[in-house]
Amino acid sequence: CPSGIFIVEVPGLTIGGSNVMQEGHGYIALVRKNAMGSKWDSVEKRLFMEYQKRVYYPFVNAIRETACGWVPESGVVPEWLTCAAWCDGCQPQLYALMDDKTQALDR
Repeated sequence: CPSGIFIVEVPGLTIGGSNVMQEGHGYIALVRKNAMGSKWDSVEKRLFMEYQKRVYYPFVNAIRETACGWVPESGVVPEWLTCAAWCDGCQPQLYALMDDKTQALDR
């Protein structure tokens, strides 16, 4: 994989996944030790940004669409559909969350 990070969606890999009727899915990230690229100073930052882009925001937007009727093409997220995410305070996560590109994903 050219990016150095390969994320696999796995059906049933969720909390409570021992229930054979579970329809959720989880993710496994395979990361090369040199997955930083030139603009990242750590693999952890890069992985967190990829998680935000490939897992977190698609999940949040799917809930907005299916449960609340939000239309992504509008490009505007109403205040009542904004969300908050918990972050453990790890420096790469904080750095990635403060990045302008990450903040632009939630518009």
